[in-house]
Order: sequence, then structure tokens, then C-alpha cells
Amino acid sequence: MKLTVITLTYNKFDNLAHTLASIENQIFKDQIEVIISDDGSPNYCKENMLEIINQFPTLNIILIHHDNNVGTVKNFNNAIKIASGEIIIPLSQDDCFANNNVLQDINDFFEHHIDYGICTTKRKGQYSNAIVPSSRDCELLEKNDSILLFREMCENIIFGACIYYKKSFLEKMNYFDETYRLMEDHPFVLKSLLMGYKIGFINNVSIVYGENGASAGGKSPQLIADDDRLRSNVILPFYESLSDNKDKLVLGLFLESYEHQKSIQRCLFDNHKLLLLLKYLGKRVLNKLKNGNEQRFWSLYDSL
Repeated sequence: MKLTVITLTYNKFDNLAHTLASIENQIFKDQIEVIISDDGSPNYCKENMLEIINQFPTLNIILIHHDNNVGTVKNFNNAIKIASGEIIIPLSQDDCFANNNVLQDINDFFEHHIDYGICTTKRKGQYSNAIVPSSRDCELLEKNDSILLFREMCENIIFGACIYYKKSFLEKMNYFDETYRLMEDHPFVLKSLLMGYKIGFINNVSIVYGENGASAGGKSPQLIADDDRLRSNVILPFYESLSDNKDKLVLGLFLESYEHQKSIQRCLFDNHKLLLLLKYLGKRVLNKLKNGNEQRFWSLYDSL
């Protein structure tokens, strides 16, 4: 298969050479296309970009620059539409492939799982060496139960930096949803799961991600707005559809989180569950939750 690696840039280019070097070092490189697509960076300089690109004459690199900032989702879609590869592989300029076999592993997965249009892997922090997803989340990914995985994916247990796609699948799904500006991966994965598609899992680390960069998951106001839209339009309606007894459903979800995390405060960071608690149980119950006596809530759950 031919692979297209897409690197999106905006205002930051300091690690781009390191990223491209990790592509050049792949053992699978005869059929690699690289697209670098800049989203209207004010500090963009074509001469500087070409100076970096020219360090890698063996790579087939296409350079794109948008005059105006269109947002991550639209920038990514535009790059996908001109890609000639059958497989689309995002790679942030803050990240690099974890080893020289990553592209071979991704190619092998799709060749041996022809019914899959999407797969994910693990990633490792550049400085912390922390590997995600967790062991528990990896087990969920390997079980590949679409509805169970959807519920867990409401908390986004996989990451766009290491999600890989068949171009034909992206076309079938009408690409990423451009009603979101910065968040392409989370809405797309949830939509795929709701439609019954499976998410493949390669149980290897594929990227080392820059913990100060885009893949580290910082929250800008625009990303928070995307997150709120996703919760309102997709996540809350899904949970509301699960049961006629909304009070029992919501409280059960909270207690389920408590069993996994053993921390009420951490549970309250699950924004979609917090919104449901507020919507159906009210501030009075939420204030009691903050006091930390979960046993009262098991009693309340049993009584509903």
C-alpha cells in the first residue's frame, strides 16, 4: 500500500527536521508521500521551510501553505483530499515515530485486516516516558466492543496523534466534521463507533510525542468550545438514550467511574458525567458528592 504522512503546522517549526528524519529512517519508505500543510502561520517563511525540506532529498514531500487560518479540521481535510496514499498517517511536527518499523506495522495491519478503516496504537511521552493508553484501556481496545468502547471514548482514551485511517474510509465518512475547528479525531471516532465500525488496535508504541506540543492535549478556548459542542450534540444524547430512569443511569455512571478511579474529585473531572449529574440530580446532590461520602449514593442508587 502507498502511505501518506500528513504533518500539520501552525506557528511552530522547530522540531520539523526531527520529525522528517524519523520518517526518512523508516524501513518502509519506497511508497511514502509526505504532506506538510501550514494553516496560515503569521511567521511562515517558505524559504525556511524549503531549507528544512531539502535536508531530506529521498522523501517525496509536498508543501502546502494556506494564506488564511482555516483551523485544524479543515486543514487536515484539505491535505487528505490531495493525498495519493491509501493510508493516512498524521504526525505532528512536535512528534516522531518511536522506531523504524512503525510504518511497516501500520501497513501490515491494514493489509491483514481489510475490513478495518481505522486503527490506533500507543504513544510515549518525550520526557516522562509515560505510555498511553493505560493497560486497562488497551484491554478495552482489544475487546473491540463498539458500544462499550464508545462509552469509554466519551472520555477520549485514544489520541489523534496515533490514529491511522484508510483514505477510502475517510471518504466514505465524508471526512472530518468541519463544524469543529480544532478537534478532528474525537468526533470522528465516536461517529464511527455509533455506526458500528470497529477500531483496530496495534499494541505497540508508534510515536514519541512532544509534551509541550499539540499532541500533549493542551486546551485552548477554541478546543474547549469544540469539546462542549461534542458533549452537547453526541455524548449527552447517547447517555440519555440508554435508560428511561435518568437519575439511576447518571448516578450509576458516576459510581462506575468511582470504582475505576477511587477518587471522587477525579470523577468530577469527567465533564460529560458532571453535566449529566447537574442536569438530572441538581447542585444539591453534586455538593454532597464533593463531600466524598459515596456510600450514601450507593444507597440512593439502590432506592431508585
